[in-house]
Amino acid sequence: MGSTNSTKQGDNYAEMTDDQLLAANEKIKSKNKTDSFLFGLVIGITIFSVMKNGINFFVLLPLLVLPLLSKTKKKTIAIADEICNRNLGDNV
Repeated sequence: MGSTNSTKQGDNYAEMTDDQLLAANEKIKSKNKTDSFLFGLVIGITIFSVMKNGINFFVLLPLLVLPLLSKTKKKTIAIADEICNRNLGDNV
């Protein structure tokens, strides 16, 4: 099932022009930076909470946010593959 979803995304990226693809790549790069910051922040808050309060459900609750932050990874890979296929340079 997951492969069909990535194929759909790949088809959409395959239909984009070179300029649209590079613009999408820049947009994803900036989103990745934001997601990385939030990922680190959530991990830091969780570690601090575990050290201060011990392990319980409410301390580990922020970890449920992490899968939401990692959704852009599939898009990043699909865009990078399409850019490499088109030989658009080392902007990946």
